[in-house]
Amino acid sequence: MMNRLSICFQMLALKLLAFSPYFLIWVAVWMMGMSLLPERLARVKNDFRIGHADTAAYAWQGRQLAKGEGWHVPYVTNYLYTYDRERARYDDQWGPLLSFALAPAFYVGEDTAEMARMTTVWISTIFLPMSLCLLVQGVTLRAWPGLLGALPVWFSMALFEQSTEVYNDQLFTAVLCLFLAALVGSRKIPWLLWLCGPLIALAWYGKGSQIILFPFFAMAVLLLHGPRALIHRNFLGGLLLALLLMFPRLRESAEAHGQPLHSTQSVVSSYFGLHQHWDQGFYSIYWGRDLPGLENRFEHPVLHAKSMMRNSEFFLRHLLLGLDAKLADWTQMGEGVALSAKKMRKGEEPPEIIWAEVNGDGVTLPLRSKFMLCAIGLGIIGLVTVPGEWLFALCSGSGFPMKSQRAAAAILVVFVVIQAGFIIVCWHSILRLYYPALLITPVLLWTLLPLPRGRLTFPLWAPPLLTVLFIIAVGLNFREALPELKAQQVARFKRPPFEKPQYPRVQGLAEPLAQKLPADAVIMMRNPWEILWYAPAGLRGVGMPFSPPQDLLAVAQYYQVTHVVFDRERPGLKNFIQAHPEVFTPVIQKPWRVYKIEWSQLDHGWLTPLSELQPLWDPRLGLAEEEERWEKKWDKERAKRMDEAIRQLSESSS
Repeated sequence: MMNRLSICFQMLALKLLAFSPYFLIWVAVWMMGMSLLPERLARVKNDFRIGHADTAAYAWQGRQLAKGEGWHVPYVTNYLYTYDRERARYDDQWGPLLSFALAPAFYVGEDTAEMARMTTVWISTIFLPMSLCLLVQGVTLRAWPGLLGALPVWFSMALFEQSTEVYNDQLFTAVLCLFLAALVGSRKIPWLLWLCGPLIALAWYGKGSQIILFPFFAMAVLLLHGPRALIHRNFLGGLLLALLLMFPRLRESAEAHGQPLHSTQSVVSSYFGLHQHWDQGFYSIYWGRDLPGLENRFEHPVLHAKSMMRNSEFFLRHLLLGLDAKLADWTQMGEGVALSAKKMRKGEEPPEIIWAEVNGDGVTLPLRSKFMLCAIGLGIIGLVTVPGEWLFALCSGSGFPMKSQRAAAAILVVFVVIQAGFIIVCWHSILRLYYPALLITPVLLWTLLPLPRGRLTFPLWAPPLLTVLFIIAVGLNFREALPELKAQQVARFKRPPFEKPQYPRVQGLAEPLAQKLPADAVIMMRNPWEILWYAPAGLRGVGMPFSPPQDLLAVAQYYQVTHVVFDRERPGLKNFIQAHPEVFTPVIQKPWRVYKIEWSQLDHGWLTPLSELQPLWDPRLGLAEEEERWEKKWDKERAKRMDEAIRQLSESSS
């Protein structure tokens, strides 16, 4: 018996010794991140601004989860759909992924904007580098490259600056990195496919577009493990876990809207990025009828081409020149490239004219650009060669040879194309939305490192020792660069950190709301979620629709609105309020005027029937005039270039 126990302990010790290099690298990443954390937390200390829209919505859901009230929120964001007045609502515009991280922080500490900001700083400084470390380790199946994979995150000014705001994009990117790490790491540890399921679900809770991860997961498993893996318990178990974790949200969406995959994003995609009509589009009253969708985006080919050119320039700039690159930085690649990029950004010329002017003369590639192009090239090579090998193995009946770096490269490049392509084709360029593509593309370079083969021929204690020496070498250089890095990041801000608690301007309205409004009041305003964050519990809010007064008040009556906060002009609303003082009783004057609605003084027959509500601005009609204007401009530009070409041809022939 003792001999068996001794053998078990010896085997366990050997396993731990073999695993220790990974553990040592994780500790090193943690310690390096912790060395940056105090200054970063000081940047957000005493900053109690919750922010507008996205950030306030994430924090609100976290607060509700911390209170044990689910992800339901006390506001209605828009009027694209009809929401039951008696039913608790969840936020169908901004997903709750970040709220899952904020909730425990709020539960342990205070549910304040300061705590929310501190949480996102932790995510950026510790969790995101750790996730990239794991991804690089999964790609290389070695421990030491993970430390080098984490370093770029700490040196990015854009990532640091955005981490001080309550956005979910860095957490979302970290979840995707963990998903890919488990996926490619399954070449060595097949049961890691079970972890892919929960990570798919978390990514979907961050952004509904990540439903695409289901077919991507199947494709990747096919390339890595062969067709039999698609019926193996590891793959099927991962899918089952994903669906189980997604089920609460799917069920609630089906019950509330009749669509398990309900989201307002499908409506927003019909116009977002084609023109600056966010306010009109998002707050127009559709009431769930004849909604526009993604397909309507393609009904405006000129505006869509302009959007794609602008989005492509934005993505390529940050991919090739860095996260902190500006439009003027294209000059690093030559004046011709800079001019073409500027034209793409403005969209004043048709794409074919811009591309016709692009040539390789005078183009210089910075070192980063060469690395990024090399990374993409590796992925394309893998994407081209791996399916051929897969077919050969399938037809010949030989062993499946896909546990190679080219298979990992193919999977990563497909992932990057999916993430970036969706934003370029269907959305609008915002840097934080590109984090999954921009941070994962450099990982493709690690596929140049071949997978370890065979047994080690040197002692088992050698890898941990070499790992320690490697960590010391990298750590010394990191420590030397640390003071300069901290100084650069602090200089990104135009103001010093707050010494005393600082509240936003909206806090000036929250206090009189608490004093002069009943506890069960329902307020209508353009920005309800931010005000309600500071207002007393019990108040509810609805957004202010973009509509004439008769439509606006019809919606207000449906949602039992008691007070209107005049924080945004709406067509005819100001004149209507002034013309009907018996209906609108002033309650608060500053910082915004607040009126109590005297419903008994209003002629209800004047209100628009709910069944007849129509959007004041519909992208299918509102963008038509803009489309025609740009189409004429592009036709003139084409005619001008044609005349120049004919003139040059005639001069050369003469």
